[in-house]
Amino acid sequence: MTKVKWLGSRADNITKDIPDYDILLSPPGPTTDKTFEGDGLYVTNSLRIAAQLGNVCTYKCTYCTPFDYDGRFKWPDINRTKRLVDRIHEVYTSPPFNKDTIIWEILGGEITTWKYVEEFISYLKEKGHYIQLITNGVRSERWWKTYGKMFSHVTLSYHPEHANYKHMTNVANILLNQQVAADMLVLMYPPTWNLCLKAIDYMNKNGNFTIHPKKLHDLQNEEGKSKSWKYERGQEEWLAGDRMIHKPYPFSSSDNKSHYTMLQIKSLEDGTFEANPVDAGELVNKGYNNWKGWLCNIGIDTLFINPEGFIRPAAQCFIKEKSYGNWLFLEPEDIQFPYKPSICKYDSCHCVHDIRARKEKL
Repeated sequence: MTKVKWLGSRADNITKDIPDYDILLSPPGPTTDKTFEGDGLYVTNSLRIAAQLGNVCTYKCTYCTPFDYDGRFKWPDINRTKRLVDRIHEVYTSPPFNKDTIIWEILGGEITTWKYVEEFISYLKEKGHYIQLITNGVRSERWWKTYGKMFSHVTLSYHPEHANYKHMTNVANILLNQQVAADMLVLMYPPTWNLCLKAIDYMNKNGNFTIHPKKLHDLQNEEGKSKSWKYERGQEEWLAGDRMIHKPYPFSSSDNKSHYTMLQIKSLEDGTFEANPVDAGELVNKGYNNWKGWLCNIGIDTLFINPEGFIRPAAQCFIKEKSYGNWLFLEPEDIQFPYKPSICKYDSCHCVHDIRARKEKL
C-alpha cells in the first residue's frame, strides 16, 4: 500500500501549494486519504475527453475567436458520433490504457442547441460514461429542469457581455436541487470588470455553488506563447488573491467520478508521499502553471476533439504529433491512439483540461 500523508481537504488547501513537488495528479472522484490505497498514486485510471463537436453558439464574445462561435462547423451526424464513442470505449478500456472511468466534457459553441444532444448524452450514459457540460446556460429554466439531471457535472460560464447573471444563478440552483454538481465560471473581461464583481456578489448571496473568477488569456500559438488581456494593476492584484468562492455541494458527491480533483504529490526521503489538493484555475491565476521538461500524459489521460473533426491528445498544447486523425473523414473504427506520453516544452499551460493530464517531474 502506498503511504501518503494527507494534507487536508480540497477546501482547506485550495491555495496552499507545495513549492517543490514531483507529480501532478487528477484521480477520478472526490479525493481522500483512501485514494492512494494500492497503486492509486501512479495510475490515473480515467480518460477525460473534451469534445467540441461544433461551433454554433448563441453569443459572439469579444474574447473568443470566430472559431468558437461562427457556425462554420455544424453539429455532426448522430449515428457516426455513436460509432466514435464505441471506438474510444473499445480502445481506452483495453490494454495498455485500461481506463475504468471515461468522462466526456462536451462543449461548443453552445452544444445545448444541438437537436440530438439528448440522444447523444443518453448513449454515453448507456456506455457507463460520465458527462460533464460546459455551457453558457442560455437554455430556459424549463429546459434545465427537464434535462439537467442527465449530466454528472455542469460548468456554467457567465459571459458578462451577453448573459443575465440572475438567470445563471437560477440555473445553477436548479441543477443543485437535482443533485447535479454545478459550478460557475465568471469570465473577468476587463471592460466589464464592475459588472463581473456585481455578478459575483449576487451569485454568492443567492446561490449555493462554487464561483471561479477566470482571468482571460488568448489562445496559445504554435510556439506555445500566450498573451494575457490587459488588466489594471488593481485588477491584477485582485486576481492574484484567493478569489475562488468555494461552497461544498449540498449533497454527497462520493459516487461522482467526474469530480474535479487535482493533487500535488511530493516524494519524501523516507519513501512516503505528501498529497496536497489544489485547483487548476488557481494555479493559472497565480502563475504556477509551468511544467516545462516534465513528463505529461496528454493523449493517455486526455483527448480533445475539435469542431473540424480532428482528435488530438490535448486542447491547447501544440506538440509535434497534433492529431490522431479526423473522425468526420476517417472511419471511426480505423483511428489509432498511440500510447506515448510527451515531454512538455512550453513555459506555461493555461488550459484546465490539459493541466489535468498527469505530470511527473523527470
